[in-house]
Amino acid sequence: MSRRICWVWVVGLLGLIIALFWARFASSGEAEATVERFDCNVRASTEILGKLAVQNGGRLKALDSFARERLFDIFGERSYAGLKPTLVVLSWALCPDRWSEKPIIKLESGLSAELVGAEGAISATHISPKQLRERLHARAGSAMAASTNLKKSRAWRRLKKRLMQFRALASELRLFPRGGPQGWIALDEEASLEIDGARDAYQTLTSSLETLDVGQYNEAASRLAAIVSSTDEGLFPPRWRLVLEFHYNRVGPFWLLAVMYLAIALIHSFGCVTSGAKLVRAASAALYPVAAFHVVALALRGTIANKAMASNTYEYILVMMAAAAITALVLKVRFKEPTFGLIGDTLCGVGLAATFLSPLSETVSQLPPVLKSDWMTYHVGAAVISYGVLYLAFGVCIAFLVLQEDRQSELRSRLYETNLTLVRLGFFLLGLGIITGAIWADKAWGRYWGWDPKESWSLITWCIYGIFLHLRLCLPAKKHRATLVLVSIVGFIAVLFTFIGVNYILSGLHSYG
Repeated sequence: MSRRICWVWVVGLLGLIIALFWARFASSGEAEATVERFDCNVRASTEILGKLAVQNGGRLKALDSFARERLFDIFGERSYAGLKPTLVVLSWALCPDRWSEKPIIKLESGLSAELVGAEGAISATHISPKQLRERLHARAGSAMAASTNLKKSRAWRRLKKRLMQFRALASELRLFPRGGPQGWIALDEEASLEIDGARDAYQTLTSSLETLDVGQYNEAASRLAAIVSSTDEGLFPPRWRLVLEFHYNRVGPFWLLAVMYLAIALIHSFGCVTSGAKLVRAASAALYPVAAFHVVALALRGTIANKAMASNTYEYILVMMAAAAITALVLKVRFKEPTFGLIGDTLCGVGLAATFLSPLSETVSQLPPVLKSDWMTYHVGAAVISYGVLYLAFGVCIAFLVLQEDRQSELRSRLYETNLTLVRLGFFLLGLGIITGAIWADKAWGRYWGWDPKESWSLITWCIYGIFLHLRLCLPAKKHRATLVLVSIVGFIAVLFTFIGVNYILSGLHSYG
């Protein structure tokens, strides 16, 4: 690999790390100085409220999780003016008039040109709830609405959904168990707040957010926590699970993992450029604890969700990256070759960073009823591990093409043979996933195969890798290694389309993951 390519890669890794920090800690939006002081003075009480349970999205979750989800859904960012998400969302829910003219609803890029510059509180990226209501009202039934193309129509629907989420916040804050099939009581259901002190605590909390009274807010937080603790514990998730979820949100383990993987890859790459053997050894050794932390983070998320992982696209990627990291570790130990560690670090860092920087939801959701089957373990487990192995094979192929044949022929040969081994393993696991999926489909849908887009593209991907393995036996290896490596890369492109393209471009029975 030439030094120029190494330096380009070092700069690219550094840029990706900076982008991750910017995405996590950059905070737009404007808050009054009095609000900022209020937030600083009530952070302990906000933490108490953040650990309360809310019934939402089919599960009981920490209020902190609900607030972070809604803040991202409505505002489009993970922070608003540096304020705590729980405080922001509570204020949105209980004092909506205070925010009606502030630009807090994320604009769609395709509509910003139409909306920016109009009268009202509109920024380059956000619009106020009041202005959006007026625009939606003016647009309803107009010739403009009828003639808008499909892409813009979808953008308007997404904007309308954000407005509806903002207006429904109070009704979604279901903090008190009612008992029976009627679900939990929301904070805005004053007539139903029959629990001793609940109505007064709600009114005090609302008043404190309107007047920014620190004493009232602290009092309301303590009273709400006391009311919840006096309620039948059998109706709530264990306290330790809510606390674990709260701290999981604060740490952001998979964001942290993305930074760790990229930092290790950066150190390793810099060591290669500067011939620093100590840097290479240190980066190589760091992969062990980072991969272990990756497994622990998956276990924590599974514990919080009280379900198996990989039930949606986001979780699928998390498990896929773990499979790639563990496979890279095995190869590194087997061949005592630090390059496999560098490939694994880079791939996992890029994969997790892309997940964090994308609009994929990080929400811990309930398992869909269709996935509640023992066959999920076999089918999804085989498929996700095969994708992780084939992802690593893709990285090995890229490294093979980048390395200089005349100077690093021995390493290129090892990479070529490793790619063959990884493709064989991935081919077997993918075939196992297809077979177990067919059995599961027969039990769930009454047929083994229905040419669903995910089924069809899984078969296409499997056939491409089958062609690779067949060509390996037919073509002279030394003369056609680059050709075979390119076929392997095409196979992973098919994997990406099977995994992501089918979910978001084609509709089918597998659209949930």
